[in-house]
Amino acid sequence: METIAKLAKAQGSVYDRQRALFCADHDRHLEEALTLARRELTIRQDVYAWDTLAWVCYKQGRLKAAAEASRKALSRNTQDGRLFYHAGRIAEAQAITRKPATICRPLSRSNPFFAPFAPQQAHDLLMHLENRKRVGSRFFKE
Repeated sequence: METIAKLAKAQGSVYDRQRALFCADHDRHLEEALTLARRELTIRQDVYAWDTLAWVCYKQGRLKAAAEASRKALSRNTQDGRLFYHAGRIAEAQAITRKPATICRPLSRSNPFFAPFAPQQAHDLLMHLENRKRVGSRFFKE
């Protein structure tokens, strides 16, 4: 990935989104990832640029910024498992009442193969949220 990013930069191609997501997914170079995500957003203000920013902010613990970017990523109702998964993780980290399960439920209807280990991660997240709800967690009060 590092080599591909260097080659892309040398050729002047836009590769910021992929690099930022890779760094965030692997908890590496998070300050660089934030810079890349913000730059990507100035170039393409689409749901995937917002999602990239949301995921990088989440990985840095900037939950308020992550939630705002995630809200914008979901604003077009794009049916993409990665968007739902990231939004669910962000809502879960904020301990938002009932919202993580609501956000993540579309994962079962969308393509869960947004990353190599994504189906298992999505399944684990949904099970965790459902178990929290079932045991009457303070995060899921009616």
